Amino acid sequence: MEIISRQIIDDSIYLATDLLKLTKSKESRADKSRKKEFSKLIQDENAIKTTQELSDQVIRIQSSAAAIKMFRKIALQAKPKGFSAVDYIGLKFLYLISFIAPPLVLYIVKTRVKVSSKGIINSALPSKLKRYLKKKRKKSIDINLNLLGEAVLGEKEAEKRFQEILALMELKEVTYISVKISAIVSQLIAADYIGNVEKVAKKLRIIYRRAKKHNCFVNLDMEEYKDVEVTAGVFQKLLLEEEFKDFYAGIVIQAYLPEAHSIFNQLVKWSNDRYQKYGSKIKIRLVKGANLAMEKTEAELHGWNAAPYESK
Repeated sequence: MEIISRQIIDDSIYLATDLLKLTKSKESRADKSRKKEFSKLIQDENAIKTTQELSDQVIRIQSSAAAIKMFRKIALQAKPKGFSAVDYIGLKFLYLISFIAPPLVLYIVKTRVKVSSKGIINSALPSKLKRYLKKKRKKSIDINLNLLGEAVLGEKEAEKRFQEILALMELKEVTYISVKISAIVSQLIAADYIGNVEKVAKKLRIIYRRAKKHNCFVNLDMEEYKDVEVTAGVFQKLLLEEEFKDFYAGIVIQAYLPEAHSIFNQLVKWSNDRYQKYGSKIKIRLVKGANLAMEKTEAELHGWNAAPYESK
């Protein structure tokens, strides 16, 4: 096992501190207010659950009758901790008037969720997206775009998402995009590693070609634990192919996985060898990991040990 020097650790901490200071210096008053609001919310499990149910269930249900019934249940069980006084009182008030004007209540709930997520989740409509990116670029801020709605269930949906990603890359304002293999390919078979890599490679080649054409950086993102080996495997496979040997691309590693250590070391060794041969680099983005709750839930349902560490 390689021992990391104290100097490298200290330099990393200083760099991270400088980046945080730079980020804070660019925060607007609205950014600070939203940050404070979310900070309060995520400290209470009931508030998180209520917010998730409102955004993942109420505003997604097609039937208005079913949506308002779900809203009433959520609003009735909501507790004040984690919410601002305005949001909590508003939630209880909407519960009362939901028996008089259900359509109005659903409209208000959907609007409130959209307003709360503004700046975090943005419209993918070309006109709105281009306007947003231009605004950020004037402030010297680059945006990593991640098209929401991953974990496709069938090839039809996978192809639709694949085409949406390609269309997004056609916009000259888009210079950085994240892609998950679970968003562009469906029905991967856990036991067929080689077949899975080949299946993903067919679509990822097209994305990389589009990226080279439009000078767009592609980050190969991680999601479920079961896709980790395939994601790392297809990344290395394609970047050794003739047309991509000088291509600069990125990959994400989730720090909450025990395997992150070995995957990182293997990628560093592989990248050094590639650099010696072709003089090209890669980018490795280290993140905490965003699917801890899902991994735990799936493990409990199947009677498995959860893949990630107990906490972040």
